[in-house]
Amino acid sequence: MSRAQFGAALIHLAVDSKHVEARRTTLQTIQSLATRFPEITNHIIRDALLHRLTSKQEDETSLQSRFNATLSASLGLSEEMDLNLREEELGKNLILAHHSAVC
Repeated sequence: MSRAQFGAALIHLAVDSKHVEARRTTLQTIQSLATRFPEITNHIIRDALLHRLTSKQEDETSLQSRFNATLSASLGLSEEMDLNLREEELGKNLILAHHSAVC
């Protein structure tokens, strides 16, 4: 499975699942991965969100809170994370975080 497929699967589970528990568990998994592997997790989720938001034709602003929660979970911002790495990852997400379907 490629990174793009893995990211798309996580986005689908975190955003599109009709089951609240599946969405919650997926967000916890993303956050756990982001704590252990911050750069790669953020990269995978950011790319999957960008692909999703640029390829869909319908208005997805109704899913705004779910996109926002997914992006936030992927940052894995903990006190243990190196400050420079934290700032770099936040900077990479700045434009995506201001997309109308996310913020």
